[in-house]
Amino acid sequence: MDRWESFAVGEEIIKYIKKNKITNYAEFMLYCRKNNEKWFKKLCDTPNMRKYFRN
Repeated sequence: MDRWESFAVGEEIIKYIKKNKITNYAEFMLYCRKNNEKWFKKLCDTPNMRKYFRN
């Protein structure tokens, strides 16, 4: 995944989290592992995504 695609995936994830009021990082990771491999890879490769759940 190139840099711009990575940003786009991050945007998709944030929109999904906001829309669905996701608050549990671990449960979201499990959801992604089962349902969205692209998101799961992004979460595994980007430690800063966790910070989003703290706000």
